[in-house]
Amino acid sequence: MRRPSRSPSSLPALCRQPRGGKRRARGPWVPGTRPGMTTERTCVLSSGQPPSHAIALRGEGSARGLTGSHFFDFVPPFFSTRVRVPAFGTTSMLYFHAAFMIIAAFFVPAAISYAISPRSEHAGRKRFHEIGIAVFLQIGVIYAVMVAFVFTNVWDEFNKAGNSVHREALDLQNMADRAAYLPPEAANAVRAAIARYAESELNFEWPSMARREASPETVAAFTQLFAAVAAIPSGDSLTYVTKNNLLSLVSDVRDMRALRLYQLSTDVPPWLWMLLIGSAVLLVLFVMVSAVGHRLVQSVLVGVFSAFLATILVTIHLLDFPFEGSIRINPQAIVYSIEHLNDIPITLHKP
Repeated sequence: MRRPSRSPSSLPALCRQPRGGKRRARGPWVPGTRPGMTTERTCVLSSGQPPSHAIALRGEGSARGLTGSHFFDFVPPFFSTRVRVPAFGTTSMLYFHAAFMIIAAFFVPAAISYAISPRSEHAGRKRFHEIGIAVFLQIGVIYAVMVAFVFTNVWDEFNKAGNSVHREALDLQNMADRAAYLPPEAANAVRAAIARYAESELNFEWPSMARREASPETVAAFTQLFAAVAAIPSGDSLTYVTKNNLLSLVSDVRDMRALRLYQLSTDVPPWLWMLLIGSAVLLVLFVMVSAVGHRLVQSVLVGVFSAFLATILVTIHLLDFPFEGSIRINPQAIVYSIEHLNDIPITLHKP
Protein backbone atom coordinates (compact mmCIF):
# COMPACT_ATOMS: atom_id res chain seq x y z
CA MET A 1 0.00 0.00 0.00
CA ARG A 2 1.37 3.40 -0.95
CA ARG A 3 1.88 5.75 1.97
CA PRO A 4 -0.15 8.97 1.64
CA SER A 5 1.93 12.05 1.04
CA ARG A 6 2.00 14.95 3.47
CA SER A 7 2.54 18.58 2.66
CA PRO A 8 5.38 20.50 4.31
CA SER A 9 2.90 22.60 6.25
CA SER A 10 1.51 19.49 7.94
CA LEU A 11 4.92 18.55 9.33
CA PRO A 12 5.70 21.18 11.96
CA ALA A 13 8.01 18.97 13.99
CA LEU A 14 9.58 17.08 11.14
CA CYS A 15 12.26 18.05 8.70
CA ARG A 16 11.29 20.10 5.69
CA GLN A 17 13.39 20.14 2.57
CA PRO A 18 14.46 23.70 1.73
CA ARG A 19 13.43 25.24 -1.53
CA GLY A 20 15.98 24.87 -4.24
CA GLY A 21 17.53 21.88 -2.48
CA LYS A 22 19.54 19.66 -4.78
CA ARG A 23 19.88 15.92 -4.90
CA ARG A 24 23.17 14.43 -5.90
CA ALA A 25 23.75 10.99 -7.28
CA ARG A 26 26.15 10.04 -4.50
CA GLY A 27 26.42 10.84 -0.83
CA PRO A 28 24.90 10.10 2.57
CA TRP A 29 21.33 9.15 3.17
CA VAL A 30 18.43 11.26 4.37
CA PRO A 31 15.13 9.73 5.60
CA GLY A 32 12.66 9.34 2.77
CA THR A 33 15.29 8.92 0.05
CA ARG A 34 16.94 5.92 -1.49
CA PRO A 35 20.44 4.94 -0.31
CA GLY A 36 22.99 6.75 -2.46
CA MET A 37 20.90 9.90 -3.02
CA THR A 38 21.72 13.04 -1.08
CA THR A 39 19.66 15.96 0.08
CA GLU A 40 19.55 18.33 3.03
CA ARG A 41 16.65 19.15 5.28
CA THR A 42 16.19 21.77 7.96
CA CYS A 43 14.56 20.65 11.21
CA VAL A 44 12.82 22.93 13.65
CA LEU A 45 11.12 22.16 16.93
CA SER A 46 7.35 22.08 17.05
CA SER A 47 7.55 24.47 19.99
CA GLY A 48 8.83 27.19 17.66
CA GLN A 49 12.50 27.40 18.55
CA PRO A 50 14.57 30.14 16.89
CA PRO A 51 16.54 29.36 13.75
CA SER A 52 19.68 28.79 15.84
CA HIS A 53 18.07 25.57 17.02
CA ALA A 54 17.53 24.32 13.48
CA ILE A 55 19.63 21.51 12.18
CA ALA A 56 20.74 20.32 8.77
CA LEU A 57 21.27 16.61 8.77
CA ARG A 58 22.84 14.12 6.46
CA GLY A 59 22.79 10.41 6.93
CA GLU A 60 23.17 7.07 5.27
CA GLY A 61 21.20 3.82 5.07
CA SER A 62 17.50 3.13 5.46
CA ALA A 63 15.63 0.37 7.23
CA ARG A 64 12.46 -0.32 9.15
CA GLY A 65 12.35 -1.63 12.64
CA LEU A 66 10.88 -4.85 13.94
CA THR A 67 10.29 -3.70 17.49
CA GLY A 68 7.17 -1.64 16.89
CA SER A 69 8.68 1.54 15.48
CA HIS A 70 10.13 2.62 12.16
CA PHE A 71 13.83 3.19 11.58
CA PHE A 72 14.75 6.78 10.79
CA ASP A 73 11.31 7.75 9.44
CA PHE A 74 12.17 11.34 10.30
CA VAL A 75 15.26 13.34 11.06
CA PRO A 76 15.80 14.27 14.74
CA PRO A 77 14.33 17.80 15.12
CA PHE A 78 16.65 19.20 17.75
CA PHE A 79 20.12 20.49 18.56
CA SER A 80 21.90 23.30 16.77
CA THR A 81 24.57 20.99 15.43
CA ARG A 82 25.08 18.70 12.49
CA VAL A 83 24.25 15.09 13.23
CA ARG A 84 25.52 12.33 11.00
CA VAL A 85 23.42 9.21 10.99
CA PRO A 86 25.87 6.30 11.20
CA ALA A 87 27.20 4.69 8.07
CA PHE A 88 27.27 0.94 7.81
CA GLY A 89 30.33 -0.90 8.98
CA THR A 90 32.51 -2.94 6.71
CA THR A 91 30.83 -6.17 7.83
CA SER A 92 27.26 -4.92 7.62
CA MET A 93 24.82 -6.75 5.41
CA LEU A 94 22.46 -4.62 3.36
CA TYR A 95 19.35 -5.73 1.54
CA PHE A 96 21.36 -5.64 -1.68
CA HIS A 97 23.86 -8.15 -0.30
CA ALA A 98 21.08 -10.34 1.05
CA ALA A 99 19.25 -10.35 -2.28
CA PHE A 100 22.47 -11.15 -4.13
CA MET A 101 23.19 -14.11 -1.84
CA ILE A 102 19.66 -15.46 -2.21
CA ILE A 103 19.73 -15.15 -5.99
CA ALA A 104 23.15 -16.81 -6.09
CA ALA A 105 21.83 -19.58 -3.84
CA PHE A 106 19.12 -20.22 -6.43
CA PHE A 107 21.10 -20.16 -9.66
CA VAL A 108 24.36 -21.84 -8.59
CA PRO A 109 22.86 -25.10 -7.24
CA ALA A 110 20.28 -25.12 -10.04
CA ALA A 111 23.04 -24.81 -12.65
CA ILE A 112 25.09 -27.56 -10.99
CA SER A 113 22.07 -29.84 -10.87
CA TYR A 114 21.26 -29.12 -14.51
CA ALA A 115 24.87 -29.85 -15.52
CA ILE A 116 25.31 -33.14 -13.68
CA SER A 117 21.84 -34.51 -14.42
CA PRO A 118 22.65 -36.08 -17.84
CA ARG A 119 25.96 -37.47 -16.54
CA SER A 120 24.40 -39.52 -13.74
CA GLU A 121 22.47 -42.74 -14.14
CA HIS A 122 18.77 -42.24 -13.51
CA ALA A 123 18.24 -45.78 -12.24
CA GLY A 124 20.99 -45.40 -9.63
CA ARG A 125 19.63 -42.06 -8.52
CA LYS A 126 16.18 -43.60 -8.23
CA ARG A 127 17.52 -46.34 -5.92
CA PHE A 128 19.26 -43.66 -3.86
CA HIS A 129 16.01 -41.68 -3.80
CA GLU A 130 14.16 -44.56 -2.18
CA ILE A 131 16.81 -44.95 0.52
CA GLY A 132 17.82 -41.31 0.91
CA ILE A 133 14.33 -39.93 1.41
CA ALA A 134 14.22 -41.37 4.93
CA VAL A 135 17.65 -39.91 5.74
CA PHE A 136 16.65 -36.59 4.20
CA LEU A 137 13.53 -36.38 6.36
CA GLN A 138 15.46 -37.15 9.54
CA ILE A 139 18.16 -34.58 8.79
CA GLY A 140 15.52 -32.06 7.71
CA VAL A 141 13.64 -32.39 11.00
CA ILE A 142 16.85 -31.95 13.01
CA TYR A 143 17.83 -28.95 10.89
CA ALA A 144 14.41 -27.36 11.28
CA VAL A 145 14.59 -27.67 15.08
CA MET A 146 18.11 -26.22 15.10
CA VAL A 147 17.14 -23.27 12.87
CA ALA A 148 14.04 -22.59 14.98
CA PHE A 149 16.16 -22.54 18.13
CA VAL A 150 18.74 -20.16 16.64
CA PHE A 151 16.14 -17.86 15.07
CA THR A 152 14.14 -17.64 18.30
CA ASN A 153 17.25 -16.78 20.28
CA VAL A 154 18.40 -14.13 17.79
CA TRP A 155 14.93 -12.57 17.58
CA ASP A 156 14.69 -12.46 21.36
CA GLU A 157 18.07 -10.74 21.66
CA PHE A 158 17.10 -8.26 18.94
CA ASN A 159 13.98 -7.32 20.89
CA LYS A 160 16.01 -7.01 24.09
CA ALA A 161 18.32 -4.55 22.38
CA GLY A 162 15.35 -2.52 21.16
CA ASN A 163 13.74 -2.57 24.59
CA SER A 164 16.97 -1.40 26.21
CA VAL A 165 16.98 1.66 23.93
CA HIS A 166 13.36 2.45 24.81
CA ARG A 167 14.01 1.92 28.53
CA GLU A 168 17.05 4.19 28.40
CA ALA A 169 15.09 6.91 26.61
CA LEU A 170 12.26 6.57 29.13
CA ASP A 171 14.71 6.94 32.03
CA LEU A 172 16.15 10.09 30.47
CA GLN A 173 12.67 11.52 30.02
CA ASN A 174 11.79 10.72 33.64
CA MET A 175 14.98 12.38 34.80
CA ALA A 176 14.14 15.54 32.87
CA ASP A 177 10.60 15.56 34.30
CA ARG A 178 11.69 15.03 37.90
CA ALA A 179 14.34 17.70 37.58
CA ALA A 180 11.47 20.19 37.62
CA TYR A 181 11.23 19.61 41.39
CA LEU A 182 14.80 20.85 41.90
CA PRO A 183 15.94 24.42 42.39
CA PRO A 184 16.18 26.21 39.03
CA GLU A 185 19.99 26.21 38.90
CA ALA A 186 20.29 22.48 39.64
CA ALA A 187 17.40 21.63 37.34
CA ASN A 188 18.96 23.46 34.41
CA ALA A 189 22.30 21.75 35.04
CA VAL A 190 20.69 18.30 35.09
CA ARG A 191 18.68 18.89 31.94
CA ALA A 192 21.73 20.27 30.15
CA ALA A 193 23.68 17.14 31.12
CA ILE A 194 20.83 14.93 29.84
CA ALA A 195 20.85 16.81 26.53
CA ARG A 196 24.63 16.42 26.19
CA TYR A 197 24.41 12.71 26.92
CA ALA A 198 21.63 12.15 24.38
CA GLU A 199 23.47 14.25 21.79
CA SER A 200 26.60 12.16 22.28
CA GLU A 201 24.55 9.01 21.73
CA LEU A 202 23.30 10.27 18.39
CA ASN A 203 26.57 11.84 17.22
CA PHE A 204 29.02 9.24 18.52
CA GLU A 205 27.41 6.16 20.06
CA TRP A 206 25.26 5.05 17.15
CA PRO A 207 28.06 5.42 14.55
CA SER A 208 30.37 3.53 16.91
CA MET A 209 27.82 0.76 17.43
CA ALA A 210 27.58 0.36 13.66
CA ARG A 211 31.29 -0.53 13.90
CA ARG A 212 30.61 -2.73 16.96
CA GLU A 213 32.42 -0.35 19.28
CA ALA A 214 31.53 1.77 22.29
CA SER A 215 31.92 5.54 22.23
CA PRO A 216 34.36 7.20 24.69
CA GLU A 217 32.55 10.50 24.12
CA THR A 218 29.34 8.96 25.43
CA VAL A 219 31.20 7.60 28.44
CA ALA A 220 32.44 11.11 29.18
CA ALA A 221 28.93 12.53 28.73
CA PHE A 222 27.51 9.96 31.14
CA THR A 223 30.19 10.87 33.68
CA GLN A 224 29.10 14.50 33.40
CA LEU A 225 25.47 13.47 33.83
CA PHE A 226 26.27 11.53 36.99
CA ALA A 227 28.36 14.41 38.30
CA ALA A 228 25.51 16.87 37.68
CA VAL A 229 23.11 14.70 39.67
CA ALA A 230 25.63 14.07 42.46
CA ALA A 231 26.31 17.81 42.76
CA ILE A 232 22.68 18.58 43.63
CA PRO A 233 22.69 20.11 47.13
CA SER A 234 20.62 18.11 49.60
CA GLY A 235 18.73 21.03 51.09
CA ASP A 236 15.05 20.56 51.86
CA SER A 237 13.27 17.21 51.91
CA LEU A 238 11.84 17.60 48.38
CA THR A 239 15.29 18.16 46.91
CA TYR A 240 16.70 15.24 48.89
CA VAL A 241 14.03 12.81 47.66
CA THR A 242 14.32 14.07 44.07
CA LYS A 243 18.09 13.62 44.12
CA ASN A 244 17.76 10.02 45.28
CA ASN A 245 15.23 9.34 42.50
CA LEU A 246 17.57 10.86 39.93
CA LEU A 247 20.48 8.75 41.17
CA SER A 248 18.34 5.63 40.77
CA LEU A 249 17.41 6.65 37.22
CA VAL A 250 21.06 7.34 36.36
CA SER A 251 21.87 3.80 37.49
CA ASP A 252 19.10 2.46 35.24
CA VAL A 253 20.48 4.46 32.29
CA ARG A 254 23.89 2.92 32.87
CA ASP A 255 22.40 -0.59 33.02
CA MET A 256 20.39 -0.11 29.82
CA ARG A 257 23.43 1.23 28.00
CA ALA A 258 25.49 -1.76 29.17
CA LEU A 259 22.78 -4.13 27.91
CA ARG A 260 22.68 -2.29 24.58
CA LEU A 261 26.46 -2.51 24.16
CA TYR A 262 26.38 -6.19 25.07
CA GLN A 263 24.16 -6.81 22.04
CA LEU A 264 26.86 -5.51 19.68
CA SER A 265 28.54 -8.91 19.55
CA THR A 266 27.09 -11.88 17.73
CA ASP A 267 24.83 -14.34 19.51
CA VAL A 268 25.57 -17.11 17.01
CA PRO A 269 29.06 -18.60 17.48
CA PRO A 270 31.16 -19.49 14.40
CA TRP A 271 30.88 -23.22 14.95
CA LEU A 272 27.09 -22.95 14.93
CA TRP A 273 27.23 -20.99 11.67
CA MET A 274 29.41 -23.76 10.21
CA LEU A 275 26.87 -26.33 11.37
CA LEU A 276 23.94 -24.41 9.90
CA ILE A 277 25.62 -23.78 6.55
CA GLY A 278 27.05 -27.32 6.33
CA SER A 279 23.69 -28.90 7.09
CA ALA A 280 22.02 -26.68 4.49
CA VAL A 281 24.55 -27.74 1.86
CA LEU A 282 23.99 -31.40 2.78
CA LEU A 283 20.23 -31.03 2.38
CA VAL A 284 20.68 -29.35 -1.00
CA LEU A 285 22.92 -32.23 -2.13
CA PHE A 286 20.23 -34.71 -1.12
CA VAL A 287 17.70 -32.89 -3.30
CA MET A 288 20.25 -32.57 -6.11
CA VAL A 289 20.88 -36.32 -6.39
CA SER A 290 17.22 -37.29 -6.08
CA ALA A 291 15.42 -38.72 -9.09
CA VAL A 292 12.65 -36.30 -9.98
CA GLY A 293 12.57 -37.34 -13.62
CA HIS A 294 12.62 -34.13 -15.61
CA ARG A 295 15.97 -32.37 -15.80
CA LEU A 296 14.72 -28.79 -15.77
CA VAL A 297 12.10 -29.43 -13.10
CA GLN A 298 14.69 -30.93 -10.78
CA SER A 299 17.06 -27.99 -11.34
CA VAL A 300 14.33 -25.50 -10.45
CA LEU A 301 13.40 -27.56 -7.39
CA VAL A 302 17.02 -27.56 -6.22
CA GLY A 303 17.30 -23.81 -6.78
CA VAL A 304 14.09 -22.99 -4.90
CA PHE A 305 15.02 -25.21 -1.98
CA SER A 306 18.52 -23.73 -1.77
CA ALA A 307 17.23 -20.15 -2.01
CA PHE A 308 14.73 -20.83 0.77
CA LEU A 309 17.47 -22.08 3.09
CA ALA A 310 19.64 -19.10 2.16
CA THR A 311 16.79 -16.71 2.99
CA ILE A 312 16.50 -18.17 6.48
CA LEU A 313 20.25 -17.94 7.13
CA VAL A 314 20.46 -14.39 5.76
CA THR A 315 17.57 -13.30 7.98
CA ILE A 316 19.31 -14.75 11.03
CA HIS A 317 22.47 -12.83 10.15
CA LEU A 318 20.56 -9.57 9.67
CA LEU A 319 18.95 -9.89 13.09
CA ASP A 320 22.13 -11.06 14.79
CA PHE A 321 23.64 -7.55 14.75
CA PRO A 322 20.84 -5.19 15.85
CA PHE A 323 22.73 -1.90 15.36
CA GLU A 324 24.09 -2.34 11.85
CA GLY A 325 22.97 -3.46 8.42
CA SER A 326 19.60 -2.95 6.79
CA ILE A 327 17.68 -4.23 9.82
CA ARG A 328 18.88 -2.18 12.74
CA ILE A 329 17.51 -0.42 15.79
CA ASN A 330 17.20 3.33 15.54
CA PRO A 331 17.60 6.07 18.16
CA GLN A 332 14.09 7.41 17.61
CA ALA A 333 13.18 6.89 21.26
CA ILE A 334 16.15 9.04 22.29
CA VAL A 335 15.02 11.64 19.75
CA TYR A 336 11.55 11.75 21.25
CA SER A 337 12.88 12.15 24.77
CA ILE A 338 15.07 15.11 23.87
CA GLU A 339 12.32 16.71 21.84
CA HIS A 340 10.16 16.70 24.99
CA LEU A 341 12.96 17.52 27.40
CA ASN A 342 11.41 20.79 28.62
CA ASP A 343 7.74 19.80 28.58
CA ILE A 344 7.45 20.41 32.33
CA PRO A 345 8.54 23.92 33.34
CA ILE A 346 10.98 24.35 36.20
CA THR A 347 8.48 25.95 38.57
CA LEU A 348 7.52 23.05 40.84
CA HIS A 349 10.19 23.51 43.50
CA LYS A 350 8.87 25.07 46.68
CA PRO A 351 11.54 25.46 49.35
